[in-house]
Amino acid sequence: MRSDPGRLISEEHLVRRTTACSIHQHLGGVQVTDQVRIGFSAAGSVASMSFANFLDGLGFVVVGHDSSNRVLVNPFLNVAIISPTVGRPEYKCFLNDFLQNQCDLYIPFLDQELNICIQLIEAQPILAQKMLMCSELAIRVCNDKFSFKSWAQELEIKTVPLAANVPAFVKPREASGGKQSLIIRKQQILDALLAEPMFLEDYIVEEYIDGDLLSVD
Repeated sequence: MRSDPGRLISEEHLVRRTTACSIHQHLGGVQVTDQVRIGFSAAGSVASMSFANFLDGLGFVVVGHDSSNRVLVNPFLNVAIISPTVGRPEYKCFLNDFLQNQCDLYIPFLDQELNICIQLIEAQPILAQKMLMCSELAIRVCNDKFSFKSWAQELEIKTVPLAANVPAFVKPREASGGKQSLIIRKQQILDALLAEPMFLEDYIVEEYIDGDLLSVD
């Protein structure tokens, strides 16, 4: 039996059509046209270019922001905006304005901004209709390394043990990309850190495992 070439749908077309339908449903029935503005963060990264190109191919107006001026040279953005760094106090105000005036649907790309998104939704529940992200529970569990470790252990998923002896690996409970992470090799320093309650509120200390670094993103 021969297939009718006119009825075949390429995998790329199927993905594009499915994405467009998903966005359409999230927007609550707003007609998907080239006037629908899709906004996202970290738009100055190399990875963002393919994503912006993908959205542009679906016919959306693509609006991106980034704290780096590299966002200005992303060729697939219809609107490029330089934003404050996500860790600065003014980022929350910026994001609120961006959601109100610059986009119809927002896709947060930065782990650090997810809690800010939750805070904005708590203050203005209607903004939840503009954000494409996972549930508040998933964000609170996955954004805090200690909470995620506890959740995994409850499900009997193996995790790196917490450390009481050197060498130990210290990293922030809420950060990504290796920021503020370091190896502790002196027991005296580790003992002093573990004895400080305020330190343990912000950091997690795990056993240091030597070997090849493998990253999945």
